[in-house]
Amino acid sequence: MLWIDADERLNDDLAAELAARCDDGSLETADAWRVRLRNHVLGRPMRCRELAGQPHLRLFRRQGAAFQGAIHEGLVLPPGARVADLGGALDHHTMTDWCAYWRKVRRYTALEARSGSRAKARCICWLRFR
Repeated sequence: MLWIDADERLNDDLAAELAARCDDGSLETADAWRVRLRNHVLGRPMRCRELAGQPHLRLFRRQGAAFQGAIHEGLVLPPGARVADLGGALDHHTMTDWCAYWRKVRRYTALEARSGSRAKARCICWLRFR
């Protein structure tokens, strides 16, 4: 199964690699494949820090796999699953304008608050008064 979000696109390199691996049978060498995300925020490619090309499990066998989490859900594989990396990337066009950015921030903040996953997190506020 190939998992792609609505704001992601296969680029030509990844599409060609998948077609070649289907033809030569090399997709069978792993149970799941990691794909780099080429993130674009406000129309600009992100080239540094955690937004630059981080790998995600996106191609996998359905049997034994499960999704986990409501925000930035992840894929949980069965024990012993073989994982490999694809060379191509998915183009991820997120937060295409400031309105979309703030909508996403509000939505994720509300989901995070409802989930309680950060209820025990330590909060540090840095304030500077003049």
